[in-house]
Amino acid sequence: MVAMPASNAALDLLCTHWEVAVDTALKRIESLEQEQRLHEALTVTEEQMDRYPQSICLPLKRAHLLIDLGRHEEAKRVAGHAIKSATMGRRDHRTSTTWEQGQFTRGLAALNAALGIALRELRDPNAAKVVLREALRHDRHDPAVHFQLARVLDVLRRPNEALVHYIDALAETEVRDNTNIRNLVSETLYFLADQERHSSNPLHDLIVAGAVAFAHHDRRAAHAKFSDVRCTSSPIEDAREHRAAQAALKLFWGRLP
Repeated sequence: MVAMPASNAALDLLCTHWEVAVDTALKRIESLEQEQRLHEALTVTEEQMDRYPQSICLPLKRAHLLIDLGRHEEAKRVAGHAIKSATMGRRDHRTSTTWEQGQFTRGLAALNAALGIALRELRDPNAAKVVLREALRHDRHDPAVHFQLARVLDVLRRPNEALVHYIDALAETEVRDNTNIRNLVSETLYFLADQERHSSNPLHDLIVAGAVAFAHHDRRAAHAKFSDVRCTSSPIEDAREHRAAQAALKLFWGRLP
């Protein structure tokens, strides 16, 4: 008997099943992470990858766990293999709709970002820069990617170019629903203040001054600087700077997740 091809409805049901299963596994893994049981989380992740090889989320989680454990060479291999597999179409990313295409490209961006972090930690900032720019090609609105690229540019002693991406990292937190936004904004401000930066844009200078005040625990001065940016910038013409200042102010007001 010749096997009949599965109907679209059957394929949709099958994909929905494994997506739910992967989501359940990720919640378990994240619970182990919160309990600082990283080796157990890594073991579970590897088991689930064998079970659901079509997932992009699981190798991404594995790469980040390896980075957290200081196993950067392994993280580099995991992220690189997942990127290659996804790009060659061996993963079922189901890009039949705009939403699915968006999810797939965001996953590729996140994998490239993880690879970029591993390369930076392996002291290969030039390769990290290339990979992180590729991540932005897939998803230019990911604040974490802008943040990681800015850090690499700082390592390469290009602080003014890094400044632009630090500002983008702050700005994109205003339009993107990510977890740990509070930590991302706070870290961005600290790293932004870490090097001397110069800009021909007075709004950028105000943002840097606000970050420096924040890093020195002068919340009142930092609040004043970012308030000045918000009041003197246009939400349309200076959209990035306006959103960046708004993100910093939300941090001070306790309004970030």
